[in-house]
Amino acid sequence: MPNIDDHARKFKHNCELLNSQELGKVENIDWAVTLTFYAAVHLIEEYFASKQLHCKSHIDRNNCMMRERTLLRYKIPPKYQTLYNQSIRARYECVEMSAKDLEAAKEALGFIESKLKLA
Repeated sequence: MPNIDDHARKFKHNCELLNSQELGKVENIDWAVTLTFYAAVHLIEEYFASKQLHCKSHIDRNNCMMRERTLLRYKIPPKYQTLYNQSIRARYECVEMSAKDLEAAKEALGFIESKLKLA
């Protein structure tokens, strides 16, 4: 199982790629939105690892989040769900993502990151 440091490294790596010039090109917005979701996954998993919890799937993670009072208090699950939904739309439903969609995804990720720092 990945540990806290593994998730922190992966989150940092995803954010570096997300902020790179190459990924910022219009033709890559769908991947940037998806990468934003996976950065959030690693933030949430880092938090769970600090509590000796490890999620094996998206469904497992969603269930764990809905039982975790701190995450509920900071209203993290709805932001996470928004990122999940956007990534599904971009990857599987072939919805064309816009710069506005990417900005909203980055804002949701920033929200999650800032709240988890308080946890």
